[in-house]
Amino acid sequence: MLSISDRLHNQENAGILIVNRHRQMVGVTPNLLRIWQLPELIVRSLSDQLALEFVSEQFDNPQLFLKDMREIYEQTHLEINEKVQLRDGRIIERHSQPLWLNGVYAGRLWMFNVN
Repeated sequence: MLSISDRLHNQENAGILIVNRHRQMVGVTPNLLRIWQLPELIVRSLSDQLALEFVSEQFDNPQLFLKDMREIYEQTHLEINEKVQLRDGRIIERHSQPLWLNGVYAGRLWMFNVN
């Protein structure tokens, strides 16, 4: 598994999101807002759930997307690297890995790139 600093190296165009173990958005880059077109109100709420509900509408099957996201969050050791296609035809590379602090699950790092 690559370290977080290795993952972030050369990711200046990536949308990056850090979500804590309480599912609050604690780190958001401007590129993340651009990629997902997140409204400021949702960002200010810090609610990952509200953000997911908004983002889900950009997929052909919003309920399947939300189900997949629940499964990812339930599997705290899971690391993913995949491509997903949005309703508008964009293909997004999605990477996520758990964050650990002194051996305790602390949240999740997400990185997104548009192809």
